[in-house]
Parts: sequence; structure tokens; C-alpha cells
Amino acid sequence: MRPYPHYRDSGVEWLGEVPEHWSGASLRWCSIRYAGGTPDRGKDHNWDEGTIPWINSGAVNQRLITEPSALITDAGFAESSAKWIPAGALVIALAGQGRTKGMIAQLALATTCNQSMAAIVPDERIHPQRDERSRDGEGELLTVSHITGVTRRSDKPDVGMFMAETLEGYKVCHAGDLVINTMWAWMGATGVAGETGLVSPSYNVYTPDAQLLPRFVDMAYRSARYVLGITSESRGIWTSRLRLYPQQFLSLVTAVPPIEEQHAIAAHVDGIESESSKIIETVAVAIERLEEYRTALITAAVTGKIDVR
Repeated sequence: MRPYPHYRDSGVEWLGEVPEHWSGASLRWCSIRYAGGTPDRGKDHNWDEGTIPWINSGAVNQRLITEPSALITDAGFAESSAKWIPAGALVIALAGQGRTKGMIAQLALATTCNQSMAAIVPDERIHPQRDERSRDGEGELLTVSHITGVTRRSDKPDVGMFMAETLEGYKVCHAGDLVINTMWAWMGATGVAGETGLVSPSYNVYTPDAQLLPRFVDMAYRSARYVLGITSESRGIWTSRLRLYPQQFLSLVTAVPPIEEQHAIAAHVDGIESESSKIIETVAVAIERLEEYRTALITAAVTGKIDVR
């Protein structure tokens, strides 16, 4: 196969070198970042009977922040530089005692913070997350595997899988959406949906940006290199229990060729897969015929139909 004339280091160990003219979107830094603020502590109306969660830099020691350090009032919020930070975002301590400075934690709640912290909120321009839920449970149930990507559950009647009594509350994915099986992402269980349908609430669904061709995304995230990257960002004690959460997925670097080149890559790979399928089919027929010949030969030999002396 003919390589590209020039390559450059992607800066990511598992991705390696990429063609020189390809861009790279570091999802970790495709984010909105801002600091917080502290209401004047000398004014009781900023703190008394507050209802707005507020955290200080010491909260990062929790790693996953589930409770606020204090509550501030609407007046305190309005009179300070405090800003809302959504649940799921990261916060980093810009100051603090001991190891606190520089530590990062994730928010399990929407909150505000002080000026000694900075919020890092993913700007999901590359892969906006979709969390649309089915109200009536009507729709084609889809599943994701590392072998077939996104397929209809009805096409796999022999696969042992728990079936819920109703599909109400299941996530809706649309044609072109990237679907990740959170529990098996480390094996490459990702893919792009070819039709609108419903998927497990434990799956994550993303809508690729217009600069990414769905077919290219499907091939990329199921390739060995990207599976390696996905595994490195998955979390869990045992390999069989690794999980890929949105925050970690959005930290992955995606190599982005020009859109016309993505079409060319997709067409080239589809052509190879088509030829491979024909070869596999031909070999399968040949094996079947050889098995028939072997069976006939053994039968002839043990029944005296041929002289083997």
C-alpha cells in the first residue's frame, strides 16, 4: 500500500504519526475554561439561608465532588464573579495547601466555586453528546459489539442478552450517531448507527461534527489504534469491568483528515472489505468441497473401493 509522502508526530503515544496535512482535535482542550468567585463574607445576606451550591479549593480532595462546601444566596451570586459549573465538568485547584494546588476533581453536581479554582467544561464541538430518551419505548432496538458495530438486536436472536419489559427511557440514536457500549468499549464495541433506533441507557451516544464523516468515525474508533486509546482512558479495577465515561471519551485525540480524504479512505476500505468478503466466500466453498472429498475418500478406503496397497 502506498504511504503518504510526509508524516508528523501526533503527540499521542498510542496514535503515533499521522499524515502531515491532517489536523488533530484534542478533545481534552476543546473546552470552555473559567474561574469562580467568592461573595463578600462581611455581608450576611450573601450567605445566610443560601440555596446555591458553592465549593472551595479543598473540595478537589474528594476527587468526585458530591456535596458543596457552602451555600450562597442569589444576592451573593449576583454581587460576585461566581459562575455556574455544570455537573460532569472538571475543576482544578489553582491554589491551596499541600497537594491541593493543581489537583483536579469531577463534579457530580452543578455548583459554583471560588476564585482559587478553575472550571473546565468540555466544548463538545467534535462529538456533542446526545441524551434523548424514548417516552413510549417504540422503535428498533439496536446493540453494539466489537465485531459488527451497531446492528439490530432482532438480527441476533441467539445472543444471550437481558431484555427489559419496556424500552421506555431507552436512549434514542439517529443515523450517523456514534454509539459506544460503555462496558465493552475497551474491546472496540463502538460504531455508527445506520438507522434511527433505541439503545441501552448505559450506552453513550454522540453526534459527530460536520467535519467528520460518520463512516470514517465508525472505522476509526473500531480500529486497533483507537481501541488502544479507548482502553487507556477507560476506568475500572479489572479489564473485564472497564468503563468508558463521557469525560474520558472527550479527552481522546481524534485525527481529522480533510473531509474529501475521509470519503476516499472510506471508499478504499469498503472496496477492500468487499474483495475480502468475496475471497472468504470462495475459500469457504473450497473448504466445503475438500471436506466432501475427504469424507468420500475415507469411505472408499474403509469399504474397499480403492486399493491403497
